[in-house]
Amino acid sequence: MALILLSIAWIAGIYIGSKLVLPLYVISICFLPLLLIPFLSKYKKRLVLTGLCLLATTGGILQFQSNEAKLYQQSLHYFNDKGISEIEGLVITNPEFKGRTQVIQVSVDRIRVDNEFRQISGEAIIRVPRYPEYRYGDLLSIKGILETPQQTNDFNYKEYLARKGNPLSTTPISK
Repeated sequence: MALILLSIAWIAGIYIGSKLVLPLYVISICFLPLLLIPFLSKYKKRLVLTGLCLLATTGGILQFQSNEAKLYQQSLHYFNDKGISEIEGLVITNPEFKGRTQVIQVSVDRIRVDNEFRQISGEAIIRVPRYPEYRYGDLLSIKGILETPQQTNDFNYKEYLARKGNPLSTTPISK
């Protein structure tokens, strides 16, 4: 029975971790039942089981959140609004020409972090000068500022991307 309760607590922790981020001081509450054992020895078995279930729940929360952080750092949008970045990727659309600029969409494969390239995934919408012209299939190395898409009064770009099943992965970059 105890193993079933511990398994349920672990799964509950993973679920809770997917829904909210708990600060460490909240997690420390799970030790409370274990600290009460010397004072309430009559309920020792229940306190130990409760404490272990709370520890399993905490473990599930921490497991989910640590995995999520690793995945998030492998996405292009993690690097938004952090200054100048250098990315490499493939042009995946034909350019749109707008006056003296062209807008291209690039599927990003790598980003330079601490003077070495790291594999990532995501797409960027890039505004560059009209010349040289870029084409579908061109492999580019681009240096610029990754920016989170801005919301205007009549258009929410983040919502638009989420509806396309691509939340926050498209990032405008200014060269």
